[in-house]
Amino acid sequence: MKIIKEFKSKKNNVYLVEDETRVFILKEFRTCENYLREKSHHLLISNSYIKIPKIIEWDDKNCTLLMEYLEGMTALDAIERAEKKEDSSYALSVLKSIFTWLEKFHSIEEIKSNKLSFNDMNFKNFIINSYSREELYGVDFESFEEGNFLSDIGKLIGMYLNYDEKYSEFKKSVKDEFLDFIVTEKYFSRKDLEKSIKDSITEIDNRRFNIT
Repeated sequence: MKIIKEFKSKKNNVYLVEDETRVFILKEFRTCENYLREKSHHLLISNSYIKIPKIIEWDDKNCTLLMEYLEGMTALDAIERAEKKEDSSYALSVLKSIFTWLEKFHSIEEIKSNKLSFNDMNFKNFIINSYSREELYGVDFESFEEGNFLSDIGKLIGMYLNYDEKYSEFKKSVKDEFLDFIVTEKYFSRKDLEKSIKDSITEIDNRRFNIT
């Protein structure tokens, strides 16, 4: 395997690699504990209908995964482009795509029975396929924790508001439209959503200022 490029990652070493015919993602975990978490969580949801990259092979000895490469842009790139262009409809469509992915994630029996949440709402963990703006994949599964669909949506909105420019008028307007969609479709009440968002923002602020 030849390394083409290294991706920025705070948690692991992630590379784009190629052989004679294809390109892949090589993920080297800095701890084998995180490797085992990612592998077990991936296998837990791999037989579902949600879109995730395939594991090509795993190496328990070296704690590495070779994975399918997804051509496209991250949801973070997408929302940043949308804000620069003042395209609120596209920003809203990105949030709705992640919402739909999470809804399917939380419909998986193993996720429901174990009361798990996706948890890590970094927008880099969602890839929009180059060939279809409607097709979104979730990646990075080592951070599942106890939670539910509502807690994930609160974290999704909290993270969105905290990307630069934090709490911009553009973001607040898109957030309001997104909440209107969720409430109108009767997924959650506005009161429950607002509490979940508030809890998420508190958690983000605590991490930022190292409050324990």
